[in-house]
Amino acid sequence: MNHDFDVGLDHLNNEAYQDAVDAFTRHLATHPSDDEAYEQRALAYYFLKEDDRAKADLDAAIELNPYNENALCNRGVRYLSAEDYEMAIEDFGAVYEINPGNVFALKHLVTAFIALKDYKTAFQFCSKLYQMYPEDEWTLLHLVEIYAGAKRYPEAIKFMQKLLMRMPKDAGLLNNLGYFQMKVGAYEESEASYQAALAVEPEAVYPL
Repeated sequence: MNHDFDVGLDHLNNEAYQDAVDAFTRHLATHPSDDEAYEQRALAYYFLKEDDRAKADLDAAIELNPYNENALCNRGVRYLSAEDYEMAIEDFGAVYEINPGNVFALKHLVTAFIALKDYKTAFQFCSKLYQMYPEDEWTLLHLVEIYAGAKRYPEAIKFMQKLLMRMPKDAGLLNNLGYFQMKVGAYEESEASYQAALAVEPEAVYPL
């Protein structure tokens, strides 16, 4: 790396985004094959709200180095934000192939497959997260969402109860637990869960 790359990183860290772009551009003039410089300049463009240039730099970084996990993740996030779930899955899937332990990619794969209502595939990736971090609230919540989406309410109840051990006063979780219990015919338990939710937030309604 040369001086301009380091200067660009300093500007990026100091939120001087146009200065960062200028420094990375100088660096790329003499190091046109540096995928990391394209990736970092893309980040600066993103903060400048120059989305097309950010996307072009991410494309360039990935073309130069198809194993650049950060560039693939950043482009995947932009596809996900644009609700282009198939393209997001392609990028995060590439990251997963490179590094199956990349938690960021795994979580975004879960999010994308849930958005597509592909609960089976979402579960496959979410179960990997659960094996790695069985107490992680994000993972538990998304397991509940997957099971509820697939109308597998007994499993949704199991993971909701595990979540409530960590957050016993969360009215939204209690309300949804009551709904799941009602769906499986556990009416007394359902009523108790709804009452517990109302005790926490008497005016609140939390539709599933």
